[in-house]
Amino acid sequence: MGTTRSRRGEEEKKRRREEEKKNPFLPLSLLRFFYFPLSLFFLAACVSTRPVVKIGLIAPFEGIHRQSGYEALAAMRAAIDESETGDFAVMPLALDSGTEPDQARRTMQKLLVDPSVRAVVGPFLPESAAAVADLLDHRVDSWLLPFLPPSPVNREDALIALLTAIAHEDDSDEERPLVLAGWSTGWPDLSDTAWREQMGRPVRVSADPADVAPSETILWLGNEADGANYLIQLRSQGRDVPFWLAAGGEPLIFYQHVTHGLGMLFSRPSLGQIYWVAWLDDAYEGWAATHSPNSPTAYAVYRATQSAIAQISSAPSPSSLWRLYTFQLTEDGRSLPVNFTACAFVSCQP
Repeated sequence: MGTTRSRRGEEEKKRRREEEKKNPFLPLSLLRFFYFPLSLFFLAACVSTRPVVKIGLIAPFEGIHRQSGYEALAAMRAAIDESETGDFAVMPLALDSGTEPDQARRTMQKLLVDPSVRAVVGPFLPESAAAVADLLDHRVDSWLLPFLPPSPVNREDALIALLTAIAHEDDSDEERPLVLAGWSTGWPDLSDTAWREQMGRPVRVSADPADVAPSETILWLGNEADGANYLIQLRSQGRDVPFWLAAGGEPLIFYQHVTHGLGMLFSRPSLGQIYWVAWLDDAYEGWAATHSPNSPTAYAVYRATQSAIAQISSAPSPSSLWRLYTFQLTEDGRSLPVNFTACAFVSCQP
Protein backbone atom coordinates (compact mmCIF):
# COMPACT_ATOMS: atom_id res chain seq x y z
CA MET A 1 0.00 0.00 0.00
CA GLY A 2 2.72 2.44 1.04
CA THR A 3 4.90 1.38 -1.94
CA THR A 4 2.05 2.13 -4.38
CA ARG A 5 1.57 5.66 -2.97
CA SER A 6 5.29 6.29 -3.19
CA ARG A 7 5.39 5.30 -6.85
CA ARG A 8 2.45 7.58 -7.65
CA GLY A 9 4.20 10.49 -5.94
CA GLU A 10 7.39 9.92 -7.91
CA GLU A 11 5.43 9.77 -11.19
CA GLU A 12 3.64 13.06 -10.37
CA LYS A 13 6.94 14.84 -9.61
CA LYS A 14 8.44 13.56 -12.85
CA ARG A 15 5.43 14.83 -14.85
CA ARG A 16 5.70 18.30 -13.28
CA ARG A 17 9.43 18.54 -14.07
CA GLU A 18 8.71 17.71 -17.72
CA GLU A 19 5.97 20.40 -17.89
CA GLU A 20 8.29 23.02 -16.36
CA LYS A 21 10.99 22.22 -18.95
CA LYS A 22 8.46 23.12 -21.65
CA ASN A 23 7.76 26.48 -19.85
CA PRO A 24 11.18 27.52 -18.49
CA PHE A 25 10.20 31.07 -17.44
CA LEU A 26 7.44 30.29 -14.95
CA PRO A 27 6.49 27.13 -13.07
CA LEU A 28 3.23 25.56 -14.12
CA SER A 29 1.60 26.47 -10.78
CA LEU A 30 2.36 30.17 -11.28
CA LEU A 31 1.18 30.08 -14.88
CA ARG A 32 -2.14 28.77 -13.66
CA PHE A 33 -2.24 31.52 -11.02
CA PHE A 34 -1.73 34.32 -13.54
CA TYR A 35 -3.76 32.95 -16.43
CA PHE A 36 -7.26 33.72 -15.12
CA PRO A 37 -6.78 37.38 -14.09
CA LEU A 38 -4.74 38.08 -17.23
CA SER A 39 -7.53 36.72 -19.39
CA LEU A 40 -10.00 39.00 -17.60
CA PHE A 41 -7.70 41.99 -18.17
CA PHE A 42 -7.47 41.41 -21.91
CA LEU A 43 -11.21 40.80 -22.12
CA ALA A 44 -11.92 44.10 -20.37
CA ALA A 45 -9.49 45.90 -22.66
CA CYS A 46 -11.55 44.80 -25.64
CA VAL A 47 -14.72 46.42 -24.23
CA SER A 48 -15.05 50.15 -25.01
CA THR A 49 -15.91 52.51 -22.12
CA ARG A 50 -18.46 55.24 -22.95
CA PRO A 51 -17.87 58.71 -21.51
CA VAL A 52 -20.20 59.66 -18.66
CA VAL A 53 -22.21 62.87 -18.60
CA LYS A 54 -24.26 63.96 -15.62
CA ILE A 55 -27.65 65.63 -15.34
CA GLY A 56 -28.01 67.60 -12.14
CA LEU A 57 -31.23 67.55 -10.13
CA ILE A 58 -31.75 70.46 -7.73
CA ALA A 59 -34.72 69.46 -5.59
CA PRO A 60 -35.80 69.32 -1.93
CA PHE A 61 -34.65 66.13 -0.18
CA GLU A 62 -35.18 67.12 3.45
CA GLY A 63 -38.11 67.99 5.66
CA ILE A 64 -41.75 68.08 4.61
CA HIS A 65 -40.85 68.52 0.91
CA ARG A 66 -38.58 65.48 0.64
CA GLN A 67 -41.22 63.28 -1.04
CA SER A 68 -41.33 65.54 -4.10
CA GLY A 69 -37.52 65.40 -4.35
CA TYR A 70 -37.33 61.62 -4.21
CA GLU A 71 -40.19 61.28 -6.70
CA ALA A 72 -38.32 63.61 -9.05
CA LEU A 73 -35.15 61.52 -8.74
CA ALA A 74 -37.06 58.31 -9.50
CA ALA A 75 -38.59 59.98 -12.57
CA MET A 76 -35.18 61.16 -13.76
CA ARG A 77 -33.74 57.65 -13.45
CA ALA A 78 -36.70 56.25 -15.40
CA ALA A 79 -36.16 58.80 -18.18
CA ILE A 80 -32.46 57.90 -18.39
CA ASP A 81 -33.25 54.17 -18.55
CA GLU A 82 -35.87 54.72 -21.26
CA SER A 83 -33.88 57.14 -23.46
CA GLU A 84 -31.41 56.46 -26.24
CA THR A 85 -28.15 58.01 -25.05
CA GLY A 86 -25.96 57.11 -28.03
CA ASP A 87 -22.22 57.32 -27.46
CA PHE A 88 -22.34 58.39 -23.82
CA ALA A 89 -23.71 57.15 -20.51
CA VAL A 90 -25.91 59.38 -18.35
CA MET A 91 -25.83 59.59 -14.56
CA PRO A 92 -28.12 61.67 -12.31
CA LEU A 93 -26.48 63.91 -9.70
CA ALA A 94 -29.05 64.98 -7.11
CA LEU A 95 -28.48 67.68 -4.49
CA ASP A 96 -30.80 69.20 -1.90
CA SER A 97 -32.11 72.65 -2.81
CA GLY A 98 -34.16 73.21 0.32
CA THR A 99 -36.98 75.73 -0.04
CA GLU A 100 -35.02 79.00 0.28
CA PRO A 101 -33.31 80.80 -2.61
CA ASP A 102 -30.00 81.16 -0.74
CA GLN A 103 -29.72 77.43 -0.17
CA ALA A 104 -30.63 76.71 -3.79
CA ARG A 105 -27.83 79.04 -4.91
CA ARG A 106 -25.24 77.35 -2.67
CA THR A 107 -26.38 73.95 -3.92
CA MET A 108 -26.09 75.03 -7.56
CA GLN A 109 -22.57 76.31 -6.95
CA LYS A 110 -21.58 72.89 -5.56
CA LEU A 111 -23.19 71.10 -8.48
CA LEU A 112 -21.41 73.15 -11.14
CA VAL A 113 -17.97 72.35 -9.69
CA ASP A 114 -18.29 69.01 -11.50
CA PRO A 115 -17.33 69.61 -15.16
CA SER A 116 -19.23 66.50 -16.31
CA VAL A 117 -22.58 68.12 -15.44
CA ARG A 118 -24.07 68.96 -18.84
CA ALA A 119 -27.68 69.76 -17.90
CA VAL A 120 -29.65 70.81 -14.82
CA VAL A 121 -33.28 70.20 -13.85
CA GLY A 122 -34.57 72.45 -11.06
CA PRO A 123 -34.94 74.13 -8.69
CA PHE A 124 -38.68 73.79 -8.16
CA LEU A 125 -39.63 77.33 -7.14
CA PRO A 126 -39.57 80.48 -9.33
CA GLU A 127 -37.82 82.50 -6.62
CA SER A 128 -35.06 79.88 -6.31
CA ALA A 129 -34.74 79.70 -10.09
CA ALA A 130 -34.15 83.46 -10.20
CA ALA A 131 -31.47 83.11 -7.51
CA VAL A 132 -29.37 80.64 -9.55
CA ALA A 133 -29.94 81.93 -13.09
CA ASP A 134 -26.67 83.86 -13.36
CA LEU A 135 -24.65 80.78 -12.33
CA LEU A 136 -25.81 78.78 -15.34
CA ASP A 137 -24.86 81.12 -18.19
CA HIS A 138 -22.84 79.09 -20.71
CA ARG A 139 -22.12 76.43 -18.06
CA VAL A 140 -24.47 73.67 -19.23
CA ASP A 141 -26.17 72.60 -22.45
CA SER A 142 -29.67 72.92 -21.01
CA TRP A 143 -31.44 74.18 -17.90
CA LEU A 144 -35.04 73.07 -17.36
CA LEU A 145 -37.56 74.00 -14.67
CA PRO A 146 -40.28 71.50 -13.65
CA PHE A 147 -42.96 74.18 -13.32
CA LEU A 148 -42.53 75.28 -16.96
CA PRO A 149 -42.67 73.31 -20.22
CA PRO A 150 -39.29 72.37 -21.77
CA SER A 151 -39.19 75.02 -24.47
CA PRO A 152 -36.71 77.64 -25.69
CA VAL A 153 -38.95 80.47 -24.43
CA ASN A 154 -37.19 82.59 -21.81
CA ARG A 155 -38.22 82.18 -18.19
CA GLU A 156 -40.04 85.52 -17.76
CA ASP A 157 -42.16 85.05 -20.88
CA ALA A 158 -42.98 81.49 -19.81
CA LEU A 159 -44.14 82.67 -16.36
CA ILE A 160 -46.31 85.36 -17.94
CA ALA A 161 -47.78 82.70 -20.23
CA LEU A 162 -48.46 80.51 -17.17
CA LEU A 163 -50.44 83.22 -15.37
CA THR A 164 -52.27 84.14 -18.58
CA ALA A 165 -53.27 80.49 -19.04
CA ILE A 166 -54.56 80.34 -15.46
CA ALA A 167 -56.58 83.49 -16.08
CA HIS A 168 -58.21 81.76 -19.06
CA GLU A 169 -58.82 78.57 -17.05
CA ASP A 170 -60.73 80.55 -14.42
CA ASP A 171 -64.29 80.11 -15.67
CA SER A 172 -65.67 83.13 -13.84
CA ASP A 173 -66.61 86.42 -15.48
CA GLU A 174 -63.84 87.67 -17.79
CA GLU A 175 -64.02 91.03 -16.03
CA ARG A 176 -63.52 89.43 -12.61
CA PRO A 177 -60.32 91.04 -11.27
CA LEU A 178 -57.27 88.90 -10.50
CA VAL A 179 -55.13 89.47 -7.42
CA LEU A 180 -51.49 88.36 -7.67
CA ALA A 181 -50.57 87.50 -4.08
CA GLY A 182 -47.32 86.14 -2.66
CA TRP A 183 -45.22 87.85 -5.34
CA SER A 184 -41.46 87.23 -5.12
CA THR A 185 -38.40 88.18 -7.16
CA GLY A 186 -38.82 85.07 -9.27
CA TRP A 187 -41.92 86.45 -10.98
CA PRO A 188 -42.09 89.15 -13.68
CA ASP A 189 -42.35 92.65 -12.18
CA LEU A 190 -45.03 94.26 -14.33
CA SER A 191 -47.36 97.13 -13.62
CA ASP A 192 -51.08 96.53 -13.12
CA THR A 193 -51.69 97.98 -16.58
CA ALA A 194 -49.10 95.69 -18.20
CA TRP A 195 -50.60 92.67 -16.45
CA ARG A 196 -54.07 93.60 -17.70
CA GLU A 197 -52.76 93.87 -21.26
CA GLN A 198 -51.26 90.38 -20.93
CA MET A 199 -54.29 88.69 -19.35
CA GLY A 200 -57.17 90.63 -20.83
CA ARG A 201 -58.77 91.37 -17.46
CA PRO A 202 -58.11 93.61 -14.42
CA VAL A 203 -55.03 92.55 -12.42
CA ARG A 204 -53.43 93.94 -9.30
CA VAL A 205 -50.61 92.86 -7.00
CA SER A 206 -51.48 92.71 -3.28
CA ALA A 207 -50.17 90.92 -0.21
CA ASP A 208 -53.05 91.76 2.14
CA PRO A 209 -55.90 89.22 2.35
CA ALA A 210 -58.03 91.78 4.20
CA ASP A 211 -58.46 93.96 1.10
CA VAL A 212 -59.70 91.17 -1.19
CA ALA A 213 -63.16 91.84 -2.61
CA PRO A 214 -65.77 89.07 -3.03
CA SER A 215 -65.64 89.62 -6.79
CA GLU A 216 -61.91 88.83 -7.14
CA THR A 217 -59.84 85.68 -7.81
CA ILE A 218 -56.52 84.97 -6.07
CA LEU A 219 -53.45 83.71 -7.96
CA TRP A 220 -50.94 82.68 -5.30
CA LEU A 221 -47.30 83.04 -6.41
CA GLY A 222 -45.48 82.16 -3.18
CA ASN A 223 -44.62 79.01 -1.23
CA GLU A 224 -47.06 76.57 0.35
CA ALA A 225 -46.68 77.66 3.99
CA ASP A 226 -47.26 81.36 3.31
CA GLY A 227 -50.08 80.50 0.92
CA ALA A 228 -51.78 78.43 3.59
CA ASN A 229 -51.63 81.32 6.07
CA TYR A 230 -53.04 83.68 3.44
CA LEU A 231 -55.90 81.30 2.61
CA ILE A 232 -56.73 80.75 6.30
CA GLN A 233 -57.07 84.51 6.79
CA LEU A 234 -59.28 84.75 3.71
CA ARG A 235 -61.61 81.96 4.80
CA SER A 236 -61.75 83.05 8.45
CA GLN A 237 -62.87 86.49 7.23
CA GLY A 238 -65.64 84.91 5.16
CA ARG A 239 -64.06 85.58 1.76
CA ASP A 240 -64.94 82.49 -0.30
CA VAL A 241 -63.13 83.62 -3.47
CA PRO A 242 -61.42 81.20 -5.92
CA PHE A 243 -57.81 80.52 -4.90
CA TRP A 244 -55.21 79.24 -7.43
CA LEU A 245 -51.75 77.83 -6.69
CA ALA A 246 -49.77 79.13 -9.65
CA ALA A 247 -46.41 77.30 -9.60
CA GLY A 248 -43.98 75.52 -7.35
CA GLY A 249 -46.68 74.52 -4.89
CA GLU A 250 -47.16 70.88 -3.90
CA PRO A 251 -50.89 70.48 -3.23
CA LEU A 252 -50.57 67.83 -0.50
CA ILE A 253 -48.04 69.93 1.41
CA PHE A 254 -50.24 72.99 0.99
CA TYR A 255 -53.21 70.96 2.23
CA GLN A 256 -51.29 69.83 5.33
CA HIS A 257 -50.41 73.43 6.17
CA VAL A 258 -53.99 74.61 5.65
CA THR A 259 -55.67 71.87 7.69
CA HIS A 260 -53.17 72.34 10.53
CA GLY A 261 -53.89 76.07 10.63
CA LEU A 262 -57.65 75.67 10.34
CA GLY A 263 -57.56 73.13 13.16
CA MET A 264 -56.33 75.88 15.46
CA LEU A 265 -59.47 77.94 14.88
CA PHE A 266 -62.50 77.70 17.15
CA SER A 267 -64.87 77.50 14.19
CA ARG A 268 -63.36 75.86 11.14
CA PRO A 269 -64.42 77.40 7.81
CA SER A 270 -64.64 75.51 4.53
CA LEU A 271 -61.60 75.32 2.27
CA GLY A 272 -63.67 76.74 -0.56
CA GLN A 273 -62.57 76.74 -4.19
CA ILE A 274 -58.88 75.79 -4.40
CA TYR A 275 -57.19 74.94 -7.70
CA TRP A 276 -53.68 74.03 -8.76
CA VAL A 277 -52.15 73.64 -12.18
CA ALA A 278 -49.38 71.79 -14.01
CA TRP A 279 -47.92 72.06 -17.51
CA LEU A 280 -48.38 68.63 -19.11
CA ASP A 281 -48.72 67.20 -22.60
CA ASP A 282 -51.07 64.65 -24.11
CA ALA A 283 -48.73 61.76 -23.30
CA TYR A 284 -49.08 62.26 -19.55
CA GLU A 285 -52.10 60.08 -18.91
CA GLY A 286 -50.63 57.08 -20.75
CA TRP A 287 -47.30 57.57 -18.95
CA ALA A 288 -49.01 57.83 -15.56
CA ALA A 289 -50.70 54.45 -16.15
CA THR A 290 -47.34 52.67 -16.49
CA HIS A 291 -45.04 54.57 -14.11
CA SER A 292 -44.75 55.09 -10.37
CA PRO A 293 -44.39 57.67 -8.97
CA ASN A 294 -46.64 59.31 -11.53
CA SER A 295 -47.47 62.76 -10.21
CA PRO A 296 -47.49 65.72 -12.61
CA THR A 297 -44.25 66.98 -11.03
CA ALA A 298 -42.59 63.61 -11.58
CA TYR A 299 -43.71 63.65 -15.21
CA ALA A 300 -42.36 67.17 -15.70
CA VAL A 301 -38.95 65.97 -14.46
CA TYR A 302 -39.17 62.88 -16.69
CA ARG A 303 -39.80 64.96 -19.81
CA ALA A 304 -37.22 67.56 -18.82
CA THR A 305 -34.62 64.80 -18.50
CA GLN A 306 -35.53 63.45 -21.93
CA SER A 307 -35.16 66.92 -23.43
CA ALA A 308 -31.77 67.37 -21.75
CA ILE A 309 -30.48 64.06 -23.12
CA ALA A 310 -31.67 64.97 -26.62
CA GLN A 311 -29.92 68.34 -26.45
CA ILE A 312 -26.66 66.84 -25.19
CA SER A 313 -26.68 64.25 -27.99
CA SER A 314 -27.79 66.82 -30.62
CA ALA A 315 -30.85 64.68 -31.31
CA PRO A 316 -34.32 66.11 -32.01
CA SER A 317 -36.09 67.00 -28.77
CA PRO A 318 -39.39 65.24 -28.02
CA SER A 319 -42.11 67.40 -29.52
CA SER A 320 -45.47 67.69 -27.81
CA LEU A 321 -48.31 70.11 -27.38
CA TRP A 322 -48.08 71.38 -23.81
CA ARG A 323 -51.11 72.81 -22.09
CA LEU A 324 -52.24 73.69 -18.60
CA TYR A 325 -53.91 70.87 -16.69
CA THR A 326 -56.11 71.94 -13.79
CA PHE A 327 -56.96 70.14 -10.55
CA GLN A 328 -59.34 71.06 -7.74
CA LEU A 329 -58.26 70.38 -4.16
CA THR A 330 -61.14 68.93 -2.13
CA GLU A 331 -61.98 69.22 1.56
CA ASP A 332 -60.44 65.79 2.21
CA GLY A 333 -57.19 66.53 0.37
CA ARG A 334 -57.88 64.81 -2.94
CA SER A 335 -56.96 66.42 -6.26
CA LEU A 336 -59.73 66.04 -8.82
CA PRO A 337 -59.01 66.72 -12.51
CA VAL A 338 -61.00 69.59 -13.95
CA ASN A 339 -60.11 69.66 -17.67
CA PHE A 340 -59.02 66.03 -18.26
CA THR A 341 -59.50 62.54 -16.79
CA ALA A 342 -56.16 61.66 -15.16
CA CYS A 343 -57.63 58.57 -13.48
CA ALA A 344 -54.15 57.04 -13.31
CA PHE A 345 -52.99 59.78 -10.95
CA VAL A 346 -56.01 60.83 -8.90
CA SER A 347 -59.43 59.41 -8.15
CA CYS A 348 -61.95 60.25 -10.84
CA GLN A 349 -64.80 59.92 -8.37
CA PRO A 350 -66.15 63.23 -6.99
